[in-house]
Amino acid sequence: MDKPAQLIAKAETFYSYFRRDANAEARRLLHQAIKMDPNRAQAYAELAYADLTAWLYNWDPAITDLGEALAHAERAVACDEHDYYNHWILADVHLYRRNFDKAAQLFEVAREMAADQAIPEEQRALQVDWADMLLLTGKTKQAVDLVEDAIAKSPVPERWFHWVLGWAYYADGQYERSLKALDKLGNPRNAIRKNVIANLVALKRFDEAKAHADKYIDEEGDHGIRFAAADAMVWPALEPIEDRVPFMDGKQHSDWKSRLSKAFEKTAGK
Repeated sequence: MDKPAQLIAKAETFYSYFRRDANAEARRLLHQAIKMDPNRAQAYAELAYADLTAWLYNWDPAITDLGEALAHAERAVACDEHDYYNHWILADVHLYRRNFDKAAQLFEVAREMAADQAIPEEQRALQVDWADMLLLTGKTKQAVDLVEDAIAKSPVPERWFHWVLGWAYYADGQYERSLKALDKLGNPRNAIRKNVIANLVALKRFDEAKAHADKYIDEEGDHGIRFAAADAMVWPALEPIEDRVPFMDGKQHSDWKSRLSKAFEKTAGK
């Protein structure tokens, strides 16, 4: 394994920690890999996705849009247009830029390529990520079917499959089933806890929702949102981040934010 490949592998390890500091280290390593080999498609693809994640969760306030993520993803495709993974990452970037038609087109390209290139486990991961796009664009029942199929066919389903299934049930109005899917993740990290909160509010289980909101803030620490004052309301700081969730339907997006606000709006930052 050459040095750029080692850097990419190490970056993937740090990315999997799903923390602000680890994400920053992953991006540093990927930039280093690109400096060593400016034509390494995988490094650009992984950097695009790491940038997307940092932007989505506000882990790096310097990343104010997805312009660089798009440039990295496009560079990955330019370096190797025959690899399904590069098209997959570009599809995700377009999804979060709300270029829904382009995202759908690229997912189709990635899926066609993956049929010949990817192992079954990776094909199922692509299927679940495609379902994530479908649930955000109103095709909720199709999304549910795709994720349930991927989980049923997986000897050991990837943990994030249950998260997407919870999202799909939530978007389809199946709030109890969503909570059951999310419960398979045990004590959820905070990115997932927001899904739990939204379901609980939809079910009018406000005390439980508030308890999860309090736990969310307790666990954010230095790796999440920082609030300016101890008595500051949390929701005004959190709302701009939730604006980044790419629900195509404005009412779905409004309902998502409204449910979170009901749990967070009275809660002070730590």
